[in-house]
Amino acid sequence: MKGKFNLVIGLFGIFNVIYYIVKCPAFDCEQAIFGIPLSGPIYVIFWTILSVVILNGVYKENKNKGA
Repeated sequence: MKGKFNLVIGLFGIFNVIYYIVKCPAFDCEQAIFGIPLSGPIYVIFWTILSVVILNGVYKENKNKGA
């Protein structure tokens, strides 16, 4: 169950990055994370790193189950 939850959160993060890039391609729009306003590049970097870390954990967990 934890793996599925992490997969959903990782995919949500990727969706956030793609949506932000399509919505604001110049990276001049501000977004907020936990009520803290952030500039565009910081917002994208935050979600990208979070998604990569979470999805890497899901990948390793699934790889170990198959071995």
